[in-house]
Amino acid sequence: MMDFREMEENDEDYEDKSEPVFKFRKAKNKSSREKDFIAQSQHYFESASAAAQINTNEANPGTSIDQSKIPLIDSQKFATISRDLEDSHQEHIDALLEKYEMKFFTKWVQLMHAGFNILLQGYGSKINLMEQFRLIHLMDFNHVIIKGFYPGLSLKHVMNSLADNVELSHSFTPNSLDKFCSAFADHLERLDFDLFLIIPSIDVALVKVNKLQQLFLSIAKLPRVHFIASIDHINADLLWDQHSKYEMNWLKFDCTTFENYNVETSFENSFLHNSTGSLALSSLANVAHSLTPNAKKILEVIINFYLKNDDSKNPGMLFQQCYLQCRESFLVNSDLALRAQLTEFIDHGLVSMKKNSEGGELIILNLTKSVMTTYLENSRAA
Repeated sequence: MMDFREMEENDEDYEDKSEPVFKFRKAKNKSSREKDFIAQSQHYFESASAAAQINTNEANPGTSIDQSKIPLIDSQKFATISRDLEDSHQEHIDALLEKYEMKFFTKWVQLMHAGFNILLQGYGSKINLMEQFRLIHLMDFNHVIIKGFYPGLSLKHVMNSLADNVELSHSFTPNSLDKFCSAFADHLERLDFDLFLIIPSIDVALVKVNKLQQLFLSIAKLPRVHFIASIDHINADLLWDQHSKYEMNWLKFDCTTFENYNVETSFENSFLHNSTGSLALSSLANVAHSLTPNAKKILEVIINFYLKNDDSKNPGMLFQQCYLQCRESFLVNSDLALRAQLTEFIDHGLVSMKKNSEGGELIILNLTKSVMTTYLENSRAA
């Protein structure tokens, strides 16, 4: 029997494999001398760093790509291109959705009526799946759709949506959450119907909106309120501790769809397209649609101030100055009324408040000049 020593002598290519040695041979018409290379971890990072440097100019080699010089396309055109891209696996995705419809839809309705709430997880957008479930099984029931990925989502928006659905007077603010939950529970108890909450990307909503978890936990205790929601983050389970999981009474279903997250990511900024202005204008229009006439005029007062004082030296609009203008226009009758309205603007991310060096309160408008101008033009045209 041949031992290992004999194998080493007879096999010229044998080499000790205890070290990660890679051999690079030159072409046969050149010297056959071999070059040994010992793999080291820092070589990966050196190679990755070198690959990031691209010779964009022969006179100035090694210059990295400047993203500001990449031509941007309009966000609407970008969305159109993305939507028109054909998915080579669409047939398989449709088959998956049909499978879930046959397997789960009826079961979900039965489980929700039995007191459980449905939580969908798995890779891929679940908006189309939830919409299909809504169209088939929930059209005869009162239901509210809360889009967790929507950037303008706020606690007040959710409270108003719930109150409108059950015809409850919604003169509530986020500071009166306990009062709202109590009134909502009493009002729903007097009504003879079930309420279904459909919440795509609930994990995004709970992270983004303060006190929303408290609201959901409070109304989940009501026997006639049912949840069907989806999560996308791999660690979304950490949003609920043992007590809140018990209160929500979730039943999880793996509904991997492999669908693109086109809708969920449509509000995200990308360096490939210039979407900041259009998205801000869209968000502003949606917020303004839910405002009272006086609130819209107060917002226009602030916008007009910024457009008339468009310079870098303008630190912001003084609260007292805003109050005096609004009072002269009979928009508010006290500074408390103005503060309440500004709180709503802050909840929507339209404005923020800070103090100047003299202790005065400044109203900071979080909008670009182009968005403000377009919004005023659209509001006057309407």
